[in-house]
Amino acid sequence: MRILTFIILVTASLNVYSSEADHSGLLPETQVKELIKKAYRGYSEQYSVFAKLFNLCQKKPHDIECKEPYENAKKEYKASKALYDTLEVQSDIQFRYLPAPPMSLKPLDDNLRKLGYLKTEQDVEPNFQTRLGALNKWAVNNGLPETNRIYLLHVQLVEAEVKFN
Repeated sequence: MRILTFIILVTASLNVYSSEADHSGLLPETQVKELIKKAYRGYSEQYSVFAKLFNLCQKKPHDIECKEPYENAKKEYKASKALYDTLEVQSDIQFRYLPAPPMSLKPLDDNLRKLGYLKTEQDVEPNFQTRLGALNKWAVNNGLPETNRIYLLHVQLVEAEVKFN
């Protein structure tokens, strides 16, 4: 059993490393890092809002801002931090070319609609070519080359644009 697990892990890691050559240029590090910097600025803004309320609530715990506004700021900050941290990890070459899992496509569609790249109705699932066309429009507008595959990093970068713009 241990040998089988080891073989699977080695094979998987070789596939990830070999995929770098197969995908080079699709998600260039320079452009990806620039998009992650934008996400960091959004995350920093969320932190600032949360920190101000946190400090206020330490001094005046019964202030009206220490209820719902504080909880909302805390929730937004945590979500922003999680997204930014995930982008940082996902941008590593080992993880950059992981394919988007099927369950991430609905949120991708929703986010592409919010940004105006996908023109289908909310309750209609677009076909692959329509979704890919919308993603490629987003990619080109963000300094990334067009692709014929949807990667998890694409999904997260689109989500970051929605969240932080």
